[in-house]
Amino acid sequence: MYLDMKVAIICPPEKHHFKPLKLLAQAFLKKGADIIMACGYHFRDEVEQAGITYYPLNCHNQHAPSGENGSGKRRHGLNGAQRLLRNSKKGVIRLLETQIEQWHAQLSVDPKGLHAQISQLRLTENPDFWIVEQHSFNVSLVLHTLDETFVTFCNGDPSTIPAKRELFGVPHRWPKVLAQDKKTIKALRYEARELCKKVTRHFNRFIRVTAPLQPSVENAFRFTSEEAVIYNYPNFGSEISYEVEAQRLFCGTFIEKAPLSDPWKSTLKAHKKAAPRILISFGELWSARTDVVKTCVQVISRKYPESLIIIDANGFSYEYNDFRNERILVEDFIPESALLPHIDIYIHNGACEPFREALYYEKPMLVFPFSVGELNIGWDVSVHEVGEVLDPNNFSEEALLGKVARLLNPDNHWELHYWGQRMKQTDAVNVVEQLSIFNQRSKKCHSA
Repeated sequence: MYLDMKVAIICPPEKHHFKPLKLLAQAFLKKGADIIMACGYHFRDEVEQAGITYYPLNCHNQHAPSGENGSGKRRHGLNGAQRLLRNSKKGVIRLLETQIEQWHAQLSVDPKGLHAQISQLRLTENPDFWIVEQHSFNVSLVLHTLDETFVTFCNGDPSTIPAKRELFGVPHRWPKVLAQDKKTIKALRYEARELCKKVTRHFNRFIRVTAPLQPSVENAFRFTSEEAVIYNYPNFGSEISYEVEAQRLFCGTFIEKAPLSDPWKSTLKAHKKAAPRILISFGELWSARTDVVKTCVQVISRKYPESLIIIDANGFSYEYNDFRNERILVEDFIPESALLPHIDIYIHNGACEPFREALYYEKPMLVFPFSVGELNIGWDVSVHEVGEVLDPNNFSEEALLGKVARLLNPDNHWELHYWGQRMKQTDAVNVVEQLSIFNQRSKKCHSA
């Protein structure tokens, strides 16, 4: 037991960041640490029900939103999510350019108010160290100016922290079906480089004003903890992670298992002979791309008339009124984690959460990536042979059916089984036990 240790976890406002950070907080609790979760009020009940101390902190607009959520400033009469959706139909490059354009505004927010909030939290709680999600760039900046020790939690793939020759906003690797020519990528890299320069200047300007004795930052997007980086991702041996000089810990099992509700048990029982069972979910933002989902449903249901297709519509269920029947189920909310053990193929957009869950439950996945992180994950899916990838704007019926047939063939599942088993070997408690800063400081507490 690690007594007298106090750890503060600062959580971004999105649910997909909160869930793994809550599991990490509970792991610290199991090891006897005193844990504080500083986050928005909308998470307060969940934090307190988990036995964790809640501290109100508003870090909205102080981090880089993922394409999955699509939050952004209003531009040209359309909000950020609408612009992303509109431009996603113009191809992957136009979408990535739009993301970079939005990050110019979103990542230049003055962190003065955040600095005041964190300073007050430090004064009242005096944590031994902090946990910060990598996309919360301004939180890391504020802790740097306060000379506070923190650990970086990377909730994306390892290239979320760019290698020295890579750029935030540009895929580290491109899935084969979405590969781009060098000239096109060169133009995109120029825009990403300008973004990096701007945000790094923003960082260093704040450091000069707030903490002039603190060292400047060479690259805002590569700025991480000097102590440790926790990757919520399987250890595929990415060469990018080896450039991180701090302790590196991988854990793909920050997954909260959920029981299947009685109504869903009855639904699956009523369709016990249905094959294959397919779950489709494109996340909060990309579920608006109903054109992609509808094409998948039409093609697959014709080829496999005995299938059961479950669509997580995320608020767009009205778009499928002409599709619903006894074998095509559409809901605005689907308990994906609870259903996954009972399905045969998981079709999703390549966001980290569905990717990790599909791998954990060893479910073949078909990925339609849109944003930069999803493209990186799409590359991992294809190169490690744990699933298949298609371009959401350019795929044929033959290509789709070919991918589905391959996913249904058990002979193609051995890599999926291997990585699924690897993921299950390390959980959040194991990560806490391996965390050097935690163990070193706890030993000091005991010796004192």
